[in-house]
Amino acid sequence: MNRVDLLGRIVSDITTFGNGDNTGINFTLVTSEPKLRDGKKILNEKGYPETYDEFHNIVVYGGSARAVAEHKAKGDKLFIEGSIRKSVKEADDGTKKYYYNIVARDVTFI
Repeated sequence: MNRVDLLGRIVSDITTFGNGDNTGINFTLVTSEPKLRDGKKILNEKGYPETYDEFHNIVVYGGSARAVAEHKAKGDKLFIEGSIRKSVKEADDGTKKYYYNIVARDVTFI
């Protein structure tokens, strides 16, 4: 089973690609998890919790893409249910570059 559930905040501009039925959007979502020591959150010098932050490339198609593009922006929270997709692109020097995207099946506004 290839399933990913993410709750995070949009940290990039939402970009539209394609046309017609193949229209979609992509953006970066950050997820954060507090760092723990002995079961307690580690705080920085300002008293805020230190976190492990992960940045995810999100791709959304169809009606969900239109809704996100029209109603959400950088800084907004989303819950994404989707799957991981790998793509490979060959660079000019012949080396292969691997990219991992989360393709959303369902997007919930928070």
